Amino acid sequence: MSKRKTFNVLSIDGGGIRGIIPALILERIERLASFTPICELFDLIAGTSTGGLIALALTRPNDAGTAPAYNPSSLAMLYENEGKHIFDRSFLHNMRALGGLIDERYPAAGLEEILSTYFGTTHLSETLGAEVLIPSYDLQGTRRYWEACQEVDQEATLPEHEGGYPRFFKSRLAKDESRMAQEDYLMRDVARATSAAPTYFEPLEIEGTRFNEPSGQQSSETLVDGGVFANNPAMCAYVEAKEMLRLITEDTDTECEDTDILLVSIGTGSLTRRWQLEDVKDWGALKWIPPLFRIIADGASDTVDHQVRFLLPNRGDEQFYYRFQPKLYIGNDDMDDSTSTNLYALRGVANSFINDNIATLENLVEQLTRNRDE
Repeated sequence: MSKRKTFNVLSIDGGGIRGIIPALILERIERLASFTPICELFDLIAGTSTGGLIALALTRPNDAGTAPAYNPSSLAMLYENEGKHIFDRSFLHNMRALGGLIDERYPAAGLEEILSTYFGTTHLSETLGAEVLIPSYDLQGTRRYWEACQEVDQEATLPEHEGGYPRFFKSRLAKDESRMAQEDYLMRDVARATSAAPTYFEPLEIEGTRFNEPSGQQSSETLVDGGVFANNPAMCAYVEAKEMLRLITEDTDTECEDTDILLVSIGTGSLTRRWQLEDVKDWGALKWIPPLFRIIADGASDTVDHQVRFLLPNRGDEQFYYRFQPKLYIGNDDMDDSTSTNLYALRGVANSFINDNIATLENLVEQLTRNRDE
């Protein structure tokens, strides 16, 4: 990692098919930067769910290992060309699942086929340019328990297995030879884990010898969408950037400040639909389940935005935090509406937002380029 004055960080929200919005915003950023790849403009890219897919794709090397395999434009086309394949179900499956109430809405086969096509056998340790941070949630808390076990010497003092815990996939750890055995996953598995949205896709179970119990028994991880706790991963990215900077400054005797971080956060469109009291006052579990994940994700994203604005305020003419989040006045905020009509509307939302914020995007690119060249 090169030493420079400011650490460029990119964070991308979750949002399913609405990932076309950050893809188009990143396409404009790349164009304004004279087509410098996004993975070269940033030191760290964090992404949850569909944002995690984008983060991984933008850092996946081509077959020669000399450039990223995908650019934002090709990812925008992914949503338009493959969305219906990802969110595809038979009439029989839809009837059996009761719209996601008693089984997942969609079989995982379509999603897994796309991830296999786009990521092949590339590992997390092979990321190009920027490091990546991808949140997921392990319903078993396997990694946390395994790490706790490493700190004790005798079986009698082993900690109790406490259950679920956030799971962060980090390329910098995957590249560490001492951690590679536990951290270097296939990119397609990381993308599958972070996008396993409850009620939409079944969780991903990864078995193997990565995390052995003290008895020698193998432990699996049961992974679901990172959006259950970090749909907007900007705060996770901020903490990871601070840790990466701390590791740098240990060698340089330079104190790490918040002004060493430029954080760019891109959303997938904010929720605009409203529910009146008379709409929800008699709702039970069955009525609450469909909108609840959407409400939690939107509220969590806004909360993180508030927190990061406090941590990285503007100082004079210098801006250290950018949040790009269009309002979904048109288009559907459902994460699985892959109809051509909705994708056309989402593209329109993104393009209108870009045009309205072109001066801000130009200022951002100037900062990113200056930081990169220092």
